[in-house]
Amino acid sequence: MMTRKQTMAWLIVAAIIAAPLGVADARPTYDKADTQALIEAMLEAHGGQDAWLETPSFNFKFVMYLASLPVPGESGRRYHDNWRLFEATLEPRTSRGYLSLPLEDSAGPHAGFDGERLWRRPYDFDPAFQDPPFQLLYFHYGMISLPWMTQMDGVVLEDRGSGNLPSLDIAFRVVRMSFAPEGKTHGGHYDLYIDPQTNRLAGWIQTTRVPILPGNFLPAEVEGRDGPGNIARIVDQYAELDGKIIPIAYSSLATDGSDRLFGIHLLIEPSFGGAIDESMLQPPEDSEVVYQVER
Repeated sequence: MMTRKQTMAWLIVAAIIAAPLGVADARPTYDKADTQALIEAMLEAHGGQDAWLETPSFNFKFVMYLASLPVPGESGRRYHDNWRLFEATLEPRTSRGYLSLPLEDSAGPHAGFDGERLWRRPYDFDPAFQDPPFQLLYFHYGMISLPWMTQMDGVVLEDRGSGNLPSLDIAFRVVRMSFAPEGKTHGGHYDLYIDPQTNRLAGWIQTTRVPILPGNFLPAEVEGRDGPGNIARIVDQYAELDGKIIPIAYSSLATDGSDRLFGIHLLIEPSFGGAIDESMLQPPEDSEVVYQVER
C-alpha cells in the first residue's frame, strides 16, 4: 500500500502525463545558460511572454512598399501593385485569424483560418504576384511577434556571437533560432540581432517563411530556403501598446554590402482587443479551402 506522500506524488505525475501539451507548456531548447538569459532579457524588454499570449486578439493594418518587384508596366502591372495593404486580426494563443483587403471591390474578410481550415475568397491585386492567404496572414505576423515565438515548443536557440546589420554600426548579440518540433520537419532559421543596450530585437535575417506558431497547425514539413538569407529586416521604430513593445516600422535591406532596399513595412493603428469574432473565421460561400489541418 502506498503512503499518502507516495499517492500525492503519483497523482501529480499522472496529471502531468494526462495534461495536453499547450502553449503554456511550451519550452524552447537553449545551447547554454547565457543564451537563455539573453533571450529572457529580450522577452522582458518586449513586455513578457504572458502579456502576449493572454491577449485575446491583435488587430493591425499592414502597409508595404515592395521595391524588389518588377517596375510598373511589365505584365500589366500598375504603380500601386508594388504596394500591399491589408487588415488582420489574429488570436495569439491559437493563431486563428482573418484578414481583409481594403482595395478589393468586395467587402472582407478575404481570407481566414478557423483552427482547422485556411480559406480564401477571390481577390485580384497585382497580376504578377498573388500573395496567398498563408503569406498574408502569417509571414509578417511571424516577424512582428518574433520575441514571443522564441518560447514555442520545438524552438532551438543558439548563441552566434556578435554581428552587424546593414546601415547600422552596432555590434549586436546574435542568437540563431532554428526548429526541431517533435514529429515534424521545420526548415530554415532566424538570426536574431539583439541590441546590447536595450535588449530589444533590432532586426533579423531569416531562411524560413514562418517560425513555429501557436496552435500546432503547420504541415508536417515546413519548407526553408537553402543557403543564407539575403535580406535583413531592420526595425526603424517601436511602439508600446498595452505594455507590449512591438515594431511599427521596419525595412528590408540586402545583406551583400549594397544596402539595397527591398521593402518598407508599416503597422497602422495596431491594437489589442477582446475575444476574436468567431463569425469572421468561418469560410463564406464564395471561398475555397486551401489548407486543411491534419490532426
